[in-house]
Amino acid sequence: MPSLCASPHSQTTAVPPPQNGWQRHTYHAAFQFIPLAARIWGYLPYDWLGGQDLPQNITIEWSLWGRHPGYVLSAGADFSRIRAPLRSLSFTDDLFASRRAVDELLGWYVNAEVERRHLSPRQVGMRSVGHFGFFKPQASVALWSDATNWLSAQVS
Repeated sequence: MPSLCASPHSQTTAVPPPQNGWQRHTYHAAFQFIPLAARIWGYLPYDWLGGQDLPQNITIEWSLWGRHPGYVLSAGADFSRIRAPLRSLSFTDDLFASRRAVDELLGWYVNAEVERRHLSPRQVGMRSVGHFGFFKPQASVALWSDATNWLSAQVS
């Protein structure tokens, strides 16, 4: 079964050098604010960052992982059990998922057939992709058809 992964390793040690200083501290503080916001509103209003709103339970679990040095491994995740083909896309203009953070996460898939692609928006014919751009309608031509073709090839 093919796998898709849409998460970097979230530890602030994997935040790229351009995000040092206030951005790095803001990123860490966000994991303190996230569960509070979810409890107040019943969800995380993530659309203000260009993403989609997240349900309360998912938000709280994610924020717990983000505050733990082992990230999702703290919940007992065992990525070594995954033995499927995995294609990873990351983008040079993603301020949340640095190349290093994605590489750390992919290192947990020790038994998967990992294909790693780190791309610039220009390489895929877009002005920007960032962290949420893959899921936006303007990515349908540049990114979705390639992902669909890859997935189809894996299951046939």
